[in-house]
Amino acid sequence: MIILSIGPVGHFRSGWYNIGCSRLKWQPPLRRSRQFHSLPARARFPVNRLSDTTKVEMVNNSNNQKPGSASPPSCIINARPINAADFSPFGVLFVAVGHSATHRHQATHSDTRIETQWATTPPRADYCDIRLMEKHPLSTQAFFPLDVARYLIVVCPDADGQPDSARARAFVADGRTAIQYHQGIWHCNMTALDRPGLFINLVQKNGGPQDCIFMEVTPYRVALN
Repeated sequence: MIILSIGPVGHFRSGWYNIGCSRLKWQPPLRRSRQFHSLPARARFPVNRLSDTTKVEMVNNSNNQKPGSASPPSCIINARPINAADFSPFGVLFVAVGHSATHRHQATHSDTRIETQWATTPPRADYCDIRLMEKHPLSTQAFFPLDVARYLIVVCPDADGQPDSARARAFVADGRTAIQYHQGIWHCNMTALDRPGLFINLVQKNGGPQDCIFMEVTPYRVALN
C-alpha cells in the first residue's frame, strides 16, 4: 500500500506518453509501438506494452480526429473548474500541504509503476469531442503535473461495465493541482490545455488485460472555457 501526498517531485529516467483528445504528437526518444488502427464499437483493448525499461502506451485515439471529420456529438457538457467536492465521486485532489490519499489495487504479481507522460492539446481551443474512454479496474491512478499550464479531466461512472456517458463530468485543473482516480472510474486520456504538458503517472500493473480497458462511446462534446 502506498500513501500519496504533496511533496518534492523526484527525477524519473524513463516513461510513457499517452494521447488524449488531442493532436497526435511524437516525442523522442521513444521507439514506435504498434498502434490500434481501428476501434470496433464497445470493444475492449488491453494496453500495448514495450520493454521492461521503457513502457509506452499509445492508442490511435479516435478523440484525435480533426474538427468536422466525424458525426456531430450527441450532447455538449461544459468543463468547470475542478474542486474537491465535485470530483470526490471520481477521485481525490492534491492542492495543498497535508492532502493525501491511499494508492489501492487488487493486481496480483504486479509492479507499482511511476512513469512520465506527455500530454498534447486538443485540435481546437474551444471544445474537445470525446469518442473513447478508459478505466483501470484493478488500480487507482494518480497524475502529478511537472510542467503543465492547465489540463482537462473528463470522467464518468461505470454502468454494467460500460461508461455511463449520460453522467459524464468535465473539469479543468491548473498545473498546481494533482489528482488520483478511484479504481474503475472511466476517464479520458490526459489532455493538456493552452500548451503541451508533462506529468508523472502512478499506477499498478501486472501486464494483464485488466491493466487498462478502452471503450468507444457515443460521441459527445466538452465545451472549454
